[in-house]
Amino acid sequence: MDIRQKQFHLRKKNDAKPTTMDEQRLLANELEDGADAENGDVTSTRLTEKEKLKRQKKIEKAKRDEEAARKRQAAEEGLIIGFYNWFEEARSYSLYPISLFAMVVWSVAYISWNTFTLMMLSFILWYCHNSGRWTLLLSPIFTIYGMLMVLMEYVYAFDLTEDELPTNIKMSGQILKLSEFGIERGETTFGDLLLKMFFVLTFVIVMSQRKAVNKKIKAAQNGEKSEMKEASESKIYQAMCKYWIIVVTANHMFMAFSGRPSGIKIVYMFLLFIFIHTFVTMWPVWKKILKVYLMVTEVFTIAALIAVYTFQFENIPPLWKNATGFNDAQLRDFGLYQEKRQYELAALMMPHTIFLLCSMVQLHYVNEEFLRLIRDPTPEAIANAAKAKAAAKHKVKDPKHHRSAMGHARDILYEAQHKVSRRMVYLHRFLLFHLEKIVYITVMWAAISTANAQRGILLIVWILLLPYKKLHWVLGTLTCLYISVSLIVNMFMQLSFVTFHDSLNIECNIEDYSGPRKGSNVLDQMKWLGFQRMEGDQFIIHVQGLVSIVVMIMFERAVGRREAYLNLLNNTPSYVVTSIFPIINWRHADINLTCAVKYYINFFFYNFGLEVCYVTTLLTILATQDLFSIFYGIMFWISFGMRKKTTALRKYFHFQIVVLTLMYIWIYLSSIGMPPFLCPKVNYPWIKLGTTKEQHTRLLVWLNLPEFFVDSSRSLHILEFFQIFFLVMQQNSWRMKHLLKDYGGDNAVLIGSRLDEVTVATNPTENFVIIRHKNSLHKIKIFIFEYFSWLTLVIVFWTGTTQISLYCLGYLVGFFYMIFKQQKVIMGSVRVLIRTWYFMIHDDSCGFTNSSSGLGWDITCFIFLMIQLRIFSSYEFLHVREDMITSVNIAHLGYEMYNNLIESDAKQRVSEESACIEEIKHTMSRLKASNAGLYVATKPGHYDVIRGDNSSMFSELNPVSAESKSEDKPESEKASDVLESGKGQEGPNVRFSSFSSQDPTTVGTDSHRDHLKRLLALRAAEIENGEDPTDDPDLDSSSAESTPTPHEDSKAKVICLKIYTILKSIFLSLLGCLSGIMKWVALKLNLWCYKYRNILRKLEIQKAIISREAAGAAPDADARERLMQSDVDNASDGSLPDPSKGPPPGASLHHFEELEGFDQTKHPVVQFINALWFFYIIKGDLICYILIIANLTMTASLLSMVLPLAVFFWATFASPRPTKKFWTFVMLYLELVICIRFVFQFNFFYWNDHTDPSIAHERKTNPYWFPYFIGIDKWKNWMVMDLLQLFTVVFHVNVIKQMGLWEVRGFSDNAIEEVLRKTMCDQPSEQQMLAEADETGSMKPGSALDIQRNPFSQLTREHNDLPLIGRIILKMKLTASLTKREGITPSFSQRAIHTLMLPVMFYWEVLHQRITLVTDVYVYMVTVDIINTIIVVFGFGAFGFFMIFLDRALYLKKNLAGRLYFHIVLMCFVHGWLFFLLPGTNGSPFFVNRIAQTWYSLKCIYFLLSAYQIRVGYPLIVNINFITKHHSLKGLIAFKIYKAIPFIPELGSIMNWMFTTTTLDLTHWMCLWTIEHSIFEIKCWRTMAKKAPVPRGRIFPQKNKYIVGGILVTFAISVCWFPLLSMNIILNIVGIPNNPTGMDIQVGMDTFEQLMTAVTDNASITEYTEEDYNKVIAQYPDDARARKFLNEFDSTQLTDINMITESQSLWTISPPQKMLLIDRLSQIPITTPLQIYFRWNVKRSDPRDGGIQYATGETSAYFTQENMDSMKVIVQASIAGTGLKDPGNKNIITFGSQTQATTLEIADMMPKFLHLTATSAAVIPVDLGLPAIELKALSLSLKGHLSTTDEVESMWWELAGAKGENMMVCYSDKVSPKMLQPIVDYGVVGLYLGVVLVVGNIFRNLYAGLFRKIQLGQLQQVEKLHQLLNDISLVRELGEMNLEEDLFGKLVYAYRSPETLLKFTKKNL
Repeated sequence: MDIRQKQFHLRKKNDAKPTTMDEQRLLANELEDGADAENGDVTSTRLTEKEKLKRQKKIEKAKRDEEAARKRQAAEEGLIIGFYNWFEEARSYSLYPISLFAMVVWSVAYISWNTFTLMMLSFILWYCHNSGRWTLLLSPIFTIYGMLMVLMEYVYAFDLTEDELPTNIKMSGQILKLSEFGIERGETTFGDLLLKMFFVLTFVIVMSQRKAVNKKIKAAQNGEKSEMKEASESKIYQAMCKYWIIVVTANHMFMAFSGRPSGIKIVYMFLLFIFIHTFVTMWPVWKKILKVYLMVTEVFTIAALIAVYTFQFENIPPLWKNATGFNDAQLRDFGLYQEKRQYELAALMMPHTIFLLCSMVQLHYVNEEFLRLIRDPTPEAIANAAKAKAAAKHKVKDPKHHRSAMGHARDILYEAQHKVSRRMVYLHRFLLFHLEKIVYITVMWAAISTANAQRGILLIVWILLLPYKKLHWVLGTLTCLYISVSLIVNMFMQLSFVTFHDSLNIECNIEDYSGPRKGSNVLDQMKWLGFQRMEGDQFIIHVQGLVSIVVMIMFERAVGRREAYLNLLNNTPSYVVTSIFPIINWRHADINLTCAVKYYINFFFYNFGLEVCYVTTLLTILATQDLFSIFYGIMFWISFGMRKKTTALRKYFHFQIVVLTLMYIWIYLSSIGMPPFLCPKVNYPWIKLGTTKEQHTRLLVWLNLPEFFVDSSRSLHILEFFQIFFLVMQQNSWRMKHLLKDYGGDNAVLIGSRLDEVTVATNPTENFVIIRHKNSLHKIKIFIFEYFSWLTLVIVFWTGTTQISLYCLGYLVGFFYMIFKQQKVIMGSVRVLIRTWYFMIHDDSCGFTNSSSGLGWDITCFIFLMIQLRIFSSYEFLHVREDMITSVNIAHLGYEMYNNLIESDAKQRVSEESACIEEIKHTMSRLKASNAGLYVATKPGHYDVIRGDNSSMFSELNPVSAESKSEDKPESEKASDVLESGKGQEGPNVRFSSFSSQDPTTVGTDSHRDHLKRLLALRAAEIENGEDPTDDPDLDSSSAESTPTPHEDSKAKVICLKIYTILKSIFLSLLGCLSGIMKWVALKLNLWCYKYRNILRKLEIQKAIISREAAGAAPDADARERLMQSDVDNASDGSLPDPSKGPPPGASLHHFEELEGFDQTKHPVVQFINALWFFYIIKGDLICYILIIANLTMTASLLSMVLPLAVFFWATFASPRPTKKFWTFVMLYLELVICIRFVFQFNFFYWNDHTDPSIAHERKTNPYWFPYFIGIDKWKNWMVMDLLQLFTVVFHVNVIKQMGLWEVRGFSDNAIEEVLRKTMCDQPSEQQMLAEADETGSMKPGSALDIQRNPFSQLTREHNDLPLIGRIILKMKLTASLTKREGITPSFSQRAIHTLMLPVMFYWEVLHQRITLVTDVYVYMVTVDIINTIIVVFGFGAFGFFMIFLDRALYLKKNLAGRLYFHIVLMCFVHGWLFFLLPGTNGSPFFVNRIAQTWYSLKCIYFLLSAYQIRVGYPLIVNINFITKHHSLKGLIAFKIYKAIPFIPELGSIMNWMFTTTTLDLTHWMCLWTIEHSIFEIKCWRTMAKKAPVPRGRIFPQKNKYIVGGILVTFAISVCWFPLLSMNIILNIVGIPNNPTGMDIQVGMDTFEQLMTAVTDNASITEYTEEDYNKVIAQYPDDARARKFLNEFDSTQLTDINMITESQSLWTISPPQKMLLIDRLSQIPITTPLQIYFRWNVKRSDPRDGGIQYATGETSAYFTQENMDSMKVIVQASIAGTGLKDPGNKNIITFGSQTQATTLEIADMMPKFLHLTATSAAVIPVDLGLPAIELKALSLSLKGHLSTTDEVESMWWELAGAKGENMMVCYSDKVSPKMLQPIVDYGVVGLYLGVVLVVGNIFRNLYAGLFRKIQLGQLQQVEKLHQLLNDISLVRELGEMNLEEDLFGKLVYAYRSPETLLKFTKKNL
């Protein structure tokens, strides 16, 4: 039966059509089972009934999912269409209120008489009888009016003069200012015009609705309605009717309290309080006066708005003054004042406007319906509500299969409304039950935020009446009245005409700790009472607390009245229990997470009220830290000790509430201070407490003592109130316990003795641990009850290490004890466990520190310990404890399964290796036979064979009969396939590519996937042929009805749907991409760990069986078998068969899908998290190694180096896993390190003094500073890595203990244990001794008696094949075991020898393991080495290459012992170099050297891989050319990159030749190497061609040509433009200014002594600002050349250099030279003129190395006759000592005279502008061609210093001129950043030569000479050539050197003969 027949048979058998991808997958699985049956797998031919049922359920579920998705799609499209229709229909409704709102807003935003007209028109239209009709009628008028206003303002925005467009018009002798009409020149901005045009647009929309509204009115008269629109409008309108009054009230409050109080606001306040008090106290009256209130407030608001609005005009304020007689201040108090700023004016007017609009909406639109809704329900309404409720229960929903898209959309809207309604019900219940508490909290917050006597009355009354719930209603009413009066008085106090009498301020002259009090002694009684005048707009901040109280009381009354209304309407009683979810009780808490959350929302305080009270007390202690906090602590400990005695604790809480209330009142009174009027009369005794002000204040604050002058450092905490509040709530909880117990369950505190009596059968809670399919609630419970203790221990450790003290050492002691004894303590008695935890809590309380941060951690630790104590005292924890006990008891099962898994994998690999070897031997025999007769007659030499001409080598090219052809591969090809597999990551004896020996992957995975693809391809072919079973007419009809067609909808609707579909597809694509990545990662992790997950799964099932048996529900044998089998059946949960067997080579596809299916049905995030979690559990040893190495990398100390060395030298070599001794050593060492570091954190060690400069210098400069070097230095987070390491190790130890892997034995241990077992047999009888004796009477070797007498001989006989060292090691271990068993103490020499031999024994066992899982990880090792070599390529590249060379040699030689020696030596060298020698070389510690850290981290990966390779051994056939393994595009790209690296490919090939046994010389080897590479490239191209076949005659797609050609053209152009573009980008875009940092100038003449030298430093250099730069630009408005130059710079590139005018060197010309100078100056006529030069050196930073760079420049000129005369006069005057003395300093003289020159002035010598180029060292003077910026004249004067005898002592030259004249402006080009400087150094020409020409040459060589490659590059088929190359490698590996010569000669012959090559590569038809 072929595949298609099988497919037809299965479709008939299932009688169902596979319509989904899931069903197609199931069909493929069944076809796979059928294919296995045809191949001999008879067991999979039939499916069990259970599998059929499961498959049918999956098919049905897939159908339901598809139907739901189809309906959801239709509903979404319906929503889009519905919203579109809604917008379409909205145009037919009158939007006149929007235009009226726009009028008011426009008029308020832009105040003028024109807009005032609009505002008045809006008010008139509002109060018309039919405002909508009148608005539509007048809409053309106000639309044209608005357009004219906008047009007028647009015209006046032109830049015209007053004459052209006047703004003031004279009329009848008066001036009419158009600015008051909103017309101002130049004031209108684009934003203003845009906003006004928007207002006009609203007018236009209303005007355009006239026809549409009339049409709608006629349609309404005819009865036409829109169902969806009416429904949505009804809901929106109903919501507005219910809640718009809240908006009105909020705006009224904001109107009354915002801004500065005034008379208008007081009126608002008075109206608001009438509204509030009637609502709070007289509900019926409030309903009656509501309309009156709205009308009054609306009229008053209009009047106020008109008054404030018109008051802004210039002529109105005088009218008000004349009419009222008020001055400006009084009018301002009334609320009338002018604002000139637009923002302030809008802020003044906008609150009135918004409140007016809200009131109008309420009064004119929703008020009548609102009053109807709040009316008390009539009996008819009650009966109708009951009928509607009953009808809703029995309502049957219409079928949705045939609904339209709008119908589905309506259903979604109704469902959403229903959900919102339910949420509102829950919100209502929450407010109903907890709003009273919120009111209390609000009152306390208001009193605390601003402490004064006025609010103190509120606090005292409310806190005293807190326990009396019945008085709450009266208290709220009185509070509202009290606050109303207070607020009105406060508002009056803010008015300026209200003044305070001086008698209210009391002069308080008292003596304090320092005698008479200093400073102001005036006490303000009004401020103490709470009435004070606020500045600016601070009034709302001052009264916000009081307003909040009123709001919350109103809200509370509203919620209460709504509840009363609902109870009356629905005829339901009030709630008995205050639960938000009334149907949820303690019986629902364990159903799922939702029910649990609801339950704890209902009864959280009922269950954990005590803990809440305790936590609040602790937080209060932390917040206050005063005298009273001590009493809080005492009361806390008393109550905590009584927590198990509820009756006594309840009585004690009464006392504690009273005490805390009195204390809190006292604290509040102390914070407001003593009454000022008592100051002269009362002198309190603590007034002189302390000696300083700070001490006095701190003492009074700490003691909570009052004083007259209250310090600002006093603070109140609401936590003190919460103490009392929660205690009162706990009392109420106890009082209602008899009622709450039926709903919330029993909340009694469980004691240890009671819990010890509970068994698995009597535990009243669900055992969530053994549940197979755990929901979210079960997982949260597992975290809380199983893993929360770990979090608690973390907090304990952190608390102990945050503060360094002896007290904190107790934390560490408790932490270490629980770390080591946690499992034992938990598994013991619960009473002992709770007692132990009580001891830790006591230790925590004793360790309270005095610092704030330390106390915070102490309290945090106490809270966590208390939570953990509550966890231990619960029934749920008993399940975790029982699970832990069961895990320990069945740990041996995990050990057995793990060992069986390792052994089965090893056996499987051995069998595969044997089969592979047999296959290779068969191939070798065939090759020998085929080449046996080649050279029989002669004895050729090596080169004769290679260069031979024997055509019989290609006998396979001869014609053969059809019968001899076989479809199967030849044997040589099969063997070569085996060899190919050996060229991968594993040899032929390795079938599992894995990273560690514990991680084998699957076999046959690719074949199964290929088979699935073939089946699905057949399925797709059926669909294409018209056999698609999804062509269901019913589904098509429903789909057609659900999705609207384009004929039914307009083009706009289709566009909307398309846009929605595109956006949705983009979102789903991104979401799918993210989810696919998570699934892929989860799959890879599961493939790595799936066998061990199944071990854990089987252990969980076994524990579940034991727990059920212990619970009294012991299953029978069949039930147990079903429970075990369920682990196999549930594929969706990722369960697998016995992991010890592994997937067989012929495993079915269904089995492989189970392997991939861990958590398959769960969300991708859950899959990802679960995969990470199980990877962490299973690969915990690897995580531990990573953390240990990371710790060393970050600290680099001797203390942290021990564990990494232990990992590298010990743990990584342990097989199959590290031993118990290693993990115990790690835990003990980490605890020792923590203790050592903790001790050395104390400040009395001198190196911990960070303020000592010498120590700070030592830290920075000495890399071997011993605290760093040892690891005992003090730093902030010193404990983080140690804690992380310790917890990870301990957690991993717990995991391996539960899996039974704690005890580990090696090969020699097992052998010795077997011998010891035989020696411990019973003494043999006489008959047995005679039977075991030989003829001579001696015991037979191997007999029981012989083993007992001489166990060493038995061990030698069993392991005679071992080398001598191996037998010695076994003998030593056997001797030690016998000595230990017999109780003999070994001698010192024996112990010493045994100790010295331990490393030898260990590493010998590593090299001689009985069970190994051979794997090849050389590829990963060499990759890491190459990366490390790149990192240090500029420093130690040769060292890296040498390591790769040696590593390659060991790999090719498969020298495992050499690999071990090299590994150990390299580890010692690396650690010695990096941590001991390198810091001294570069002067910095290792932990600050990021490059060294990166290198070491990668090297550690290499060490782990190397140790793993040593542990598992080398494969039979090593991988020589791993780069040419995969024939694909990726492989080809990687190969090309590899070949492009200089020397690396050639070096690799030469190394392969050096370390490979071969008959070929280097030339032939390289020839073979090039052929292999050529064949690899051809195979890659052929593979890609097969994947994308091209039919004959197909034109190459134009799109592809554009893409490929466009990329190449773009690349070529980019390379050509790269130099120019890169230089432009580097220097102009990413460049940075390189401004000068200094400048020195030099002035000299010819060869004479230099005249002057001046140096300008950075202080005289000023950078330009943006404003300065703009001024420079503005100087050249019409000069294109200058502006072009200046535009190349910005403000950051311009600097002013103010040159120093005085020379820093004296003019020390000698007298002969001076006379020679005079002679030269006396030439008439001038024959040899003197030349003067002016040089400058500008200093700036060098962009290459950050050093200093000098840019130089120079100007020079020849002396004119005038210059020579002036210079001559000055020099002669210096000789004579004549000149002008300085008026300020008579000792300073300027040589010359008034009649003759004193200044030498040379024209055009000193530049004003300098240009500093980026690439040149020259500074170029800038000449922009303008007279204003030509070279300036250089003016010099010679000055001297006279002695007391008027003799010239010294002379120097100075630059003459006023300040600022000797200033230069520098234009600095930008330079590249340092990292891009090498590119700039090359320059444009260098880049062209180095980049463009090289890349162009490479680009040309890609296509040049392609015709020469046709002969070898276009071979038809290279499979045989590839096969021949594989045969050569195969015979070489097996040592058949003659065959290697023969086959290589065959290869050479093929390439020598083109005819033979063509035949050999001809494709078989």
